[in-house]
Order: sequence, then C-alpha cells, then structure tokens
Amino acid sequence: MPTGFRIEHVPAEGWLTASTDTVQVGCHTFPVEHPQWSRVGVLGASPIIAFVPTPIEVSFGLNLPITLTGAVAATPPANTHYMRSPRSSRGHRAIWCQLHEPAALAEIVGLHDPSATDRQEAPFGQTTTPVSPLAAHAADRLPSLVSPHALGDPLQLDEYVLSVIEAVASGLPRMPRRREQPGGSTLRLQREAVNHACVLMATRFDERLSLADMADETAYSGPFLARCFRSVTGRTMHDYLTAIRLREALTMLADAPRSVARVAAATGFASHAHLTSTFRRALGATPSAIAEVSTQELACLCRRVPINR
Repeated sequence: MPTGFRIEHVPAEGWLTASTDTVQVGCHTFPVEHPQWSRVGVLGASPIIAFVPTPIEVSFGLNLPITLTGAVAATPPANTHYMRSPRSSRGHRAIWCQLHEPAALAEIVGLHDPSATDRQEAPFGQTTTPVSPLAAHAADRLPSLVSPHALGDPLQLDEYVLSVIEAVASGLPRMPRRREQPGGSTLRLQREAVNHACVLMATRFDERLSLADMADETAYSGPFLARCFRSVTGRTMHDYLTAIRLREALTMLADAPRSVARVAAATGFASHAHLTSTFRRALGATPSAIAEVSTQELACLCRRVPINR
C-alpha cells in the first residue's frame, strides 16, 4: 500500500477503516446479536458523516433516539456519545467518512450555511441531514475504494470523499452569503492555487500524491484547492494527474521498448494492471497495442488526452 494510505481490516469484527493524511473512511457490518449493540460509543474529535442503508435507531448524547435510514446521513457533533438499536433483521451496515481537520469540514459546510465556520465541532447544526439518492449511492461506493484489494490511490480517495461531503452539505437549506465579484482577489487566488497544483503534478507525476501533499506544497487547504481546481479547470485533480501520467506513459512507450510494468512504475501507476485498465478506459487500447502503432498513430492518441493549462 502506498505511503499516505493506511488500511485496518478486522473481518471477525466486521469492520474496515482506511485513512489518508486528509480523510478517514470506515464501513462495518454486524448482525442483530453482535455485542456492539449494547455498547456506548464516543465519536472522535472531528465530526463524521455516516450513511446507514439498513435502518437503526440511534441516541446521540442526551437527545431523543432517532431512526437512521438510507434517506438521511447522520451528521452529529464531534465527541458525542451514542448508542444503537437494531430496527431490521438485517442487522447494521454503515459507511462513514470524515476529514481529520474539523476546520476543513466546517469550511465545506460553510458554503451552504456560513454559520458553520463558527461551530467546527458541529458544522451541520443537526444530527441528521437529508441526502439525495445520488449522494447515498456515491457513499455506497466508498468501500470499493478502501477494500484491502483496492489500489489505494490517496488523491482519488481524498477527492471522492470531499465530493460526498459536499453532496451532503448541499442538502442543507441554502443560506445567503456574501460573494466576491468575478475577476476580484478571490478569482486570482483560485487561479494561483490551481497553477501551483498543475506545476506540482507535472513535475511529480511519478509519486503517489495525496491531497495533503498538494496542500502542503501549495500552502492552500486541501478542500479549497480541490474546489478551486474543479471550478477553474472543470475536472478533478485526480483526472488531471491521470491525464499527465497517460501522456508520459505514451511518450515512454514510443521512445524505446520497455516493459509495461517499468512504465507503470515510472509514471506513478500502482501496477501493470492499473496502467492497462486506465489505458483501456481512456484510450480504448492496451499499452502493448499502443506500443506497436506507428509514430503518427501514436501522436493522434496523445492528442486524445487533453490537459488544461
């Protein structure tokens, strides 16, 4: 597993967690007779957003019990005590995510409710938040990104979790907030942040970069950087970095014969299989097939991988 991506898996307990320097994701499943039902738990120092496809009843702190279903996300404050009760013979299945820095989560929620920035331990201001079917479906896919057999791409997981959190935050009532005019200092700051990120990815594409790496190197917060990048370029940083890696791989394959595994390692892909599957998805052919085409044909393929500047 690459640096910056950590997985803990305890099949006997029915839980799995994965963490990068920016986010943490977890999923667990246990039956109605599991001892977890009788335990009082305590949330961590950063608020979580939890999705519960199977209905359960939960008491958060001293609040009255509430029933969680697939139509809502649990958005309780940090450091909250909780206790669960089953409401289905299927037991309990939950998927949750959080940002390590409470201020980063409050920043995202603050786009929809400006008062969230003043209450970092409880940015949502409520223990449950309605979620759209699309947001719930996106959350359901999180375990596939953090399974023990996943490739473990930290930047992909970081941005995916941010997109899920933003989708949940969008379910809050829209609050008016002061916006800067286009072309002002905010737009310049966004462009500067994106330029820094582009240079970093273009010069360090062979590394397993995470959102925390990008934030450290550019001096901008991870959520701000990810949001600016999508706004300015129309694509995620992971998509952009993949395009750079593909282009570099194409160049290597055209310049001199070498193994696909060596090309994958030199361009930041997790493995031979990862590079091959990405080629098939983006270019409609395997790396080996592309290595055998003419220079002119290869140039045409290269132009099919545009990079925003």
